[in-house]
Amino acid sequence: MDIIEDCETLREHLNIRRWSLIGHSFGGFLSVMYASQYPDSIERIIFEGPTFDFELTSRSLLRKTALLLEQSGKYKEAGECRKLADTEESVSIRELTEKYMAYSDLLGGERMKIYKHDLDSGVDYSFYSDEEWETFYDRSDIHYNLLREEGKIFDSLLADLKVLPHEMLLLMGDSDPVPCPIQIAVFNETKNGRIYRFKDCGHTPHYESPQEFTRVVTQFLTVQKTALNDK
Repeated sequence: MDIIEDCETLREHLNIRRWSLIGHSFGGFLSVMYASQYPDSIERIIFEGPTFDFELTSRSLLRKTALLLEQSGKYKEAGECRKLADTEESVSIRELTEKYMAYSDLLGGERMKIYKHDLDSGVDYSFYSDEEWETFYDRSDIHYNLLREEGKIFDSLLADLKVLPHEMLLLMGDSDPVPCPIQIAVFNETKNGRIYRFKDCGHTPHYESPQEFTRVVTQFLTVQKTALNDK
């Protein structure tokens, strides 16, 4: 995957012997890939609301979407969404992911309720113009589509995660559906992994609870054998 090689090339260019990673959401997936391919390049890893398995995350997101569709009166779509989330029939990970994106679009302006505990918290969108935001979203879509066509993002990394030797910290909001229970259970089996939960937060503690996030991250990166108090 080119993005992994880009990161390693940048580390070498900057003459950094080892560095620490912080990966949010899909960035957590990439962090596992990078640390697996170049373990000696990595000091510590921080995961924020990560996915390590797109199938498990897609099913969890479909369940959250079904609940919100039901709350908005779209009962037929909610039933279809929930049925897909729980199906035992053969469904490709790509199809699950793309169906989630289609169903979540039905929520319109309420879509971010999937990810955020409080819709009024977070990014100040007035910082950029609507045209600039569209440019950012377009770039993100291009990047995601390239990765999707490559196909590796549909591989599960749970087995790779379990054997990583690095000190790792998983940060998650208490209402975040992305790192679902099965993935959290696997992370708990790692040798040097710890979990810190943010109260009243969704998928983005870094801007839903920025001061607490800064404190926890700084402590983990600067203190040897950090003892974090899980909230």
